[in-house]
Amino acid sequence: MKHSVIAIVLASSSAAGAGFEPYLGWATVGDAGNRTPTIQEAPRFFPPFQQPGFDVGSVEYEFRISKAEIVIDQYMDFLDIYQRYH
Repeated sequence: MKHSVIAIVLASSSAAGAGFEPYLGWATVGDAGNRTPTIQEAPRFFPPFQQPGFDVGSVEYEFRISKAEIVIDQYMDFLDIYQRYH
């Protein structure tokens, strides 16, 4: 049900000539110094799933990342592809 409503809203906004602006600017990720997850929190980031020394999650600096709007079909495609890795 939710998927149908979203699709209708997206279709009606583009049909109304509102335009589609996929680039939405930048977001600041400001939690510099966050810690790496533990093996209990994220076992797939540790052996045997990853090589020893694999480090993910720890960022020593503030950074920015671009934002882009996606539609539900794009997100579902991503989930279908990503599920084999999770």
